[in-house]
Amino acid sequence: MTSLQKMIKKIRLSGLKGPAIAERINVTQPTVSRIENGARTDYETGKAIERLYSEVVDNSLKDAV
Repeated sequence: MTSLQKMIKKIRLSGLKGPAIAERINVTQPTVSRIENGARTDYETGKAIERLYSEVVDNSLKDAV
């Protein structure tokens, strides 16, 4: 499992669904699904996933403390 796959999985566990993830990273929902299944993606999309992960998952960890 790639790091992007792990990030999307954790984003989903935080409560966001595929269409919401797609909208937040500016891609289509099928693109999110392909990345979840191991497809490569471009640099900009990878960075957008990292930003969303940081925003959603890291902030939820801060709120839990």
